[in-house]
Amino acid sequence: MQKEGFYCPLCSARVSSDDNSVVKLKGKLKSDKFSVIVNIDIPATPGKYGGAFPEGVFLEEGAEVEFICPHCKQSLTIEDNPSHSALFMVNEDGKKKIMAFNRTYGKHSSFVFSVDTKKLLASYGEDQNKYVEKFNKDINYFGF
Repeated sequence: MQKEGFYCPLCSARVSSDDNSVVKLKGKLKSDKFSVIVNIDIPATPGKYGGAFPEGVFLEEGAEVEFICPHCKQSLTIEDNPSHSALFMVNEDGKKKIMAFNRTYGKHSSFVFSVDTKKLLASYGEDQNKYVEKFNKDINYFGF
């Protein structure tokens, strides 16, 4: 059984800090003229938003971030809903859930799903209503 924290849905590597306060991911930022991958720490609590970026990196509202697992280097973008990325979330009693979170800087929406039933359990953020209908459908997250 995995201990409490966040895990890559593709390689199962743990991506949360030892104290479960942050999720440590890579983020690909790109435009027509460049592409760069940086370390990004995001809050490990559904409904809490923001991120810590390397010194000198500033994102403008609306910037798209492609979140990447720092272990397997695969994109965490949800194929059926590319505005969001997903991770496995294991709570203190060992129950595994899926957490989806928005990829757009400044957009606040995150969703928690049952791994067993694939049903939406909770939604968070002031932008959740823009996405909840799509997430309330039966969606295949990385084949699980």
